[in-house]
Amino acid sequence: MTIDPDIEAMLAAAAPRRVTPIREVSVKDMRAGYRTRYNERSVIPSEPTSQHRIEIGKGADAFAVVIYKPLGSAKPLPLIIYFHGGGFVLGDAEAYERQSRNIALACNCAVAFVDYRKAPECPFPAAVDDSVAAARWLLASASKLGLDAKRVTLMGDSAGGNLAINVARYFGAENRDLFRLLCLLYPVTDFRPYFGMTAASASDEEFALGKGLDFDHMCYFGEQYLVDGALADDPSASPIVATDLDVLPDTVIFAARNDVLRDQGCALADRLSAQGVSVEYRCFDAMIHNFMGHSAVSIKAKEAFNDVIRLLNERLAVLHGACAEKVE
Repeated sequence: MTIDPDIEAMLAAAAPRRVTPIREVSVKDMRAGYRTRYNERSVIPSEPTSQHRIEIGKGADAFAVVIYKPLGSAKPLPLIIYFHGGGFVLGDAEAYERQSRNIALACNCAVAFVDYRKAPECPFPAAVDDSVAAARWLLASASKLGLDAKRVTLMGDSAGGNLAINVARYFGAENRDLFRLLCLLYPVTDFRPYFGMTAASASDEEFALGKGLDFDHMCYFGEQYLVDGALADDPSASPIVATDLDVLPDTVIFAARNDVLRDQGCALADRLSAQGVSVEYRCFDAMIHNFMGHSAVSIKAKEAFNDVIRLLNERLAVLHGACAEKVE
């Protein structure tokens, strides 16, 4: 499948930097580069938003949640709890600031960005624990934050999609209707292929090199996050093996045609459908992994971003009639 020419140009420009093997680059440098590139490749928001950072936990267990709201918005606001990507190693609120603000504006919702602890300093299951703790705190604090605890959506990209699934599983065991929607963007659902425990998928093989996220990158992220490869069989690491996926709320899954993780999203959609969960799956033909963060460098990526927002708003309008579409 042909990749969007603007994305091809972006990949070509980045190629010289990618010559150095990932294991020879310091985590500090990788994080700085990811932060810079994600921001630069994201569209500058057309309007200001409020921004409120909250620290949760203490000491080595502390992490942050950053809440973005459209200015002058009515209260209480619907809430999107967002879990970011970056292989459980990279990414933070600063990297995703433009995207977070754009989603808040486009959905006329509050976006609570969960800046969970990352590997290798804090390996599995720290990110899962933080994500569950963040959701619990936000639900309990919704009223004083001007948020509507009855209109909450979980959303996550890549590694963050994995975390969003885990949060939905955790709370869904007692109340499947607690969250209105689960929105997953090219999610990580299965670490087993990257430890040689199962065969690589067709998309793992087809896009193993040079399309932004390499197969070896996933192996590296698995090493940093799980440390012990045997943990790849844990449902909290590889949700595709979970036996309780039927507790998930209505789900929408967005994938990129030219992405090692494409088949993981498709496999999850099939599993959810088989277990009776309402699921909608959409794969963008000309896109690569992380296309939500490419909207400033590719018209097609911006169109894909807007399509995600449009479908999200349509689903939310049906579910609670509160999120007005404001796609630019």
